[in-house]
Amino acid sequence: MEPLKTLIVDDEPLARDTLRRLLAQDPEIAVLGECGGGAEAASRIREHAPDLVFLDVQMPDVDGFEALRRARPTQVSAVVFTTAYDQYALRAFEAEALGGGWSPPSASPHRPWGKVSEAAGGLTGSH
Repeated sequence: MEPLKTLIVDDEPLARDTLRRLLAQDPEIAVLGECGGGAEAASRIREHAPDLVFLDVQMPDVDGFEALRRARPTQVSAVVFTTAYDQYALRAFEAEALGGGWSPPSASPHRPWGKVSEAAGGLTGSH
């Protein structure tokens, strides 16, 4: 089985580094790359059509929601919105973010969605 093609998007280098190290522990996840801003993320999503995107909500150039809109979200199987700000949680749910136990309709039963949710849970404190 091919590993999940994953893109990490966050304007804070420490948050990207933490997430990259967590995801590197799972052989079923292949990090395609990292972006430090939403405009770059939209372009990379269109170009690479990742299976999974860890997407910061609050970024200075283009926020995560706008980046996803620009990228045409049908090109992404799942999005994990990362944020330290409670006020963005409802908006992330409305954007159908990946949450505890949720799998996109196209998800294979062999994909590690539980592991991804656990990794996302370990990122509290980054935004």
